[in-house]
Amino acid sequence: MSRITVGSSVKAEKAAVRWIACSREQAPEGVIVETKIDDAGGPRNAQTLKRRGNLWWTPDGEMYVYYTPTHWRLR
Repeated sequence: MSRITVGSSVKAEKAAVRWIACSREQAPEGVIVETKIDDAGGPRNAQTLKRRGNLWWTPDGEMYVYYTPTHWRLR
């Protein structure tokens, strides 16, 4: 039986959210998510983005990024 501790940190809850490979499942369209590139070169380009079609946009929708993230997770 698991217990939820009162006052548990947001950081601990966030750590429980697993990264999802974009090759396995696309992020929901129009939803702001955390993204990163994580390959043989190591993790990099970690930022919040939202997907519209095949492009990834900044949260305000002003511009798209010139790469495709390899992983995403809900914020």
